[in-house]
Amino acid sequence: MPREQAPRDQALAEDLLERLPCTLPPRAVPAAEQIARRYQIPYPTAQFVRRAVVTRLRPPADHPFGGTVTPLRLAWLRVADDLRHQIRTGRLTGRLLVRPELAARYKVCVDTAGTAIRALTEMGLLAPASPHGTYVLPQSARAPQQRGAPG
Repeated sequence: MPREQAPRDQALAEDLLERLPCTLPPRAVPAAEQIARRYQIPYPTAQFVRRAVVTRLRPPADHPFGGTVTPLRLAWLRVADDLRHQIRTGRLTGRLLVRPELAARYKVCVDTAGTAIRALTEMGLLAPASPHGTYVLPQSARAPQQRGAPG
């Protein structure tokens, strides 16, 4: 039966990762007791979920911080957050770098860069213009910021 439970545990770990704040200073991963109460799951399952979250937050051994646990966000969220900040402050305008160049700049895979671009496109900050690339929408053409949206 543990094989059937693993996908649910992984889904809980993903949900918990999404709920961790990305503001500085970042909060530590909640204790297993708190996870068990929040998701109404047994304590051993909460321990597994917590380990899964901590593992996903751990940078690779060749990362500049080493292999220690640091409060990193999901890679595509970090890329999207940084690009969104640059767009909103006016430091990023015009044509966006192509996905391989963005991936190299942020040290992520090309698919991760693509996920960040799709998220910003859905937010109304970018506009794809195939085959000419992706462009930052001017402030006047952007979708109005919805109440409660991250920003």
